[in-house]
Amino acid sequence: MAEESTILLNKKVIEKIKEAKEYPKQTYNEILEKMARLFTDIKKQRKKQYDQFLHEIQKSKMKELWDNEYDELISENMKMSESAFAESWNSKEDEVAFAYLQ
Repeated sequence: MAEESTILLNKKVIEKIKEAKEYPKQTYNEILEKMARLFTDIKKQRKKQYDQFLHEIQKSKMKELWDNEYDELISENMKMSESAFAESWNSKEDEVAFAYLQ
């Protein structure tokens, strides 16, 4: 036996369901199932659109925050520090020390 239930609907809602029928023999169950599926799909689509909207807003704000002169100066200083570190790492003293260990 199929699981069934009785629900109480307002007469105006019943009239709207009747208007939604796609063919005369379509059951209320079929109509309500389709409505629920469509509603769920629309809800998921709106959530996705909202997430995309937030992402776009955040993207522009992050660009504004990160693309500034102060960060560029810090970034350039870090590159110079890395370069100086790399040069000092391969010094003659290190070569002599490593040669001694081998």
